[in-house]
Amino acid sequence: MAVESDRPINSPFEFGISSVPLNDDFKDRQVIEGTGVNYLGHQVGSSLESGEPRSVLLGGSVWYEWHAPTNGVFGVGLNGSSFVVPETMPVVVYTGNGLDSLVAVPVIQAGLGNGAYPCFEATVNRPYFIQVGRALGGFQSFPGLDGDEFRLSVAPTRTIHR
Repeated sequence: MAVESDRPINSPFEFGISSVPLNDDFKDRQVIEGTGVNYLGHQVGSSLESGEPRSVLLGGSVWYEWHAPTNGVFGVGLNGSSFVVPETMPVVVYTGNGLDSLVAVPVIQAGLGNGAYPCFEATVNRPYFIQVGRALGGFQSFPGLDGDEFRLSVAPTRTIHR
């Protein structure tokens, strides 16, 4: 890398590159498919956009879209774990037609060591929008991952026959 200047540079300077996650804004959400598949994500540089739901005090968030392959109860897991500390990494699942019409899906089970966070009842082929938040003042680090990285998965907890 070369740095050019019309004046001499006599002191050290810092150079940094930061990137915003590609799915930082709702309109750029990442589509995830299937169940039990881990998607690597990060929140470095994530922000809040105008009109974004703020169910908790968020410092930023990233967005995902998932379509239920069957009727049933599904859980959103982070880092392949069944436990998330909601104060440091809030996860909210929504339905709706756009950012301005999102409605939080009722949680059946949340933050229990024997189930993913959150668990919700899903309807086949319906789109669900998953907001993974970065709480103000901190982020929960996961072993083996760098800083604001996480692994996201959606997995069935039980099937509902209608």
